[in-house]
Amino acid sequence: MSEINECRENPAAYAYRLESWVEMYAGDVRYRDEDVPVLTTEGVSALKQAISLLKRTPSAPPLRFSPGLFSAAQLHCENLGTKGGASHQGDLGLRERLAKFGHWGGKVVEALDFGSIAAREVVASLLIDDGLPTREHRKALISPDYRLIGVGFGPHEAYKSVCTVLLATKFSEDASATQLSMPPGMLLGTWEARGWLEGAVRLNCEITSDMENEVMVKRVVKMWEMEDGSERRTEEVIYDALA
Repeated sequence: MSEINECRENPAAYAYRLESWVEMYAGDVRYRDEDVPVLTTEGVSALKQAISLLKRTPSAPPLRFSPGLFSAAQLHCENLGTKGGASHQGDLGLRERLAKFGHWGGKVVEALDFGSIAAREVVASLLIDDGLPTREHRKALISPDYRLIGVGFGPHEAYKSVCTVLLATKFSEDASATQLSMPPGMLLGTWEARGWLEGAVRLNCEITSDMENEVMVKRVVKMWEMEDGSERRTEEVIYDALA
């Protein structure tokens, strides 16, 4: 939520942050520091288009947190994550999920992101909107029409992580509805993101694996790029991780 509001309140400044992403592309592939490349549809052109637009976009009011929207978003993440889905239609459709936690009016938009491990990667992916010519996600994130937000996040069977972002112009919570809460550690459910350093914007991992007493042991050296341009290094040992 805070990452989206940073973009809305100062789109031009956010555009300059995204410029560092240009060097990650080689043809249609975006190489990520966690060493899991992403095959894109448009290559770097969609990113450059987003940067150009943000530099001339006026600021928009910050979004306010909505417990009902969060609950609807988190419910969808949990449903998709356990079943490996990648659709706006899970066990419940969007309207049904919203109705479980309150009443909406005006406009509502839902954006999904898969495989990201940091808030900035989620927001950047939605702003780039690769392969979607109408750029509906990009438009929604910077639109002054939306005033409320709920963001869900969780592990995903097929894509490692799933994030659901719900934006609305109006939403009133149902007082009789039980709102969901983020399970402890859910945001850091993937091993790469576990222990994410505050202020870090990029992560690169060096991993070595060995068998010790019939147990797979991974030694992970993490190199963190911080918001101020500095670098930090941490190390951890993961037993039986992803074995």
